[in-house]
Amino acid sequence: MYSKKSDVFCFGMLLLSLVTGKKYYGLSKIMSSIDTIMSRIRNLPINLIVDPTILAEAEVNAEAVLHIILKCLRDNAEERPIMLDVSKQLTRIEKGDFISNEANHNDASSSSNIGCPSKKL
Repeated sequence: MYSKKSDVFCFGMLLLSLVTGKKYYGLSKIMSSIDTIMSRIRNLPINLIVDPTILAEAEVNAEAVLHIILKCLRDNAEERPIMLDVSKQLTRIEKGDFISNEANHNDASSSSNIGCPSKKL
C-alpha cells in the first residue's frame, strides 16, 4: 500500500542510489537486501559507501546525507520522517549550517527530528 511514508522510503532509495552511484531495482530485491544495505551504511567507512566521484568533487556532508537515508529506510513506516523534515535537513546540509543533535549513527531519534553528524566531507 502506498502512503506518504512509503514515498519517504522510495526517496531514501533514490538518495542512496545517487550517493553510492549504484542502481537498486525492484522492490522485492530491495526489501530482501535492505538489512544488508542498512548494515553497510552503519558499519563501513564512508569512502567505501559513497561514490568516489562525489567524495572527490562535491562539497557536501555525505555522512549527514547517509544518516537521512537511514531514517528514510527505516523498516517501521511510522518511524520514518516526513518529507518536509527530509527537505529541511537537506537544505540545511546544502547551506552548510546543519547542526548535529546526535552523537552517532544509532538512528534512535524520533522521526520528526532528523539528526546527523556534522562532519563535512
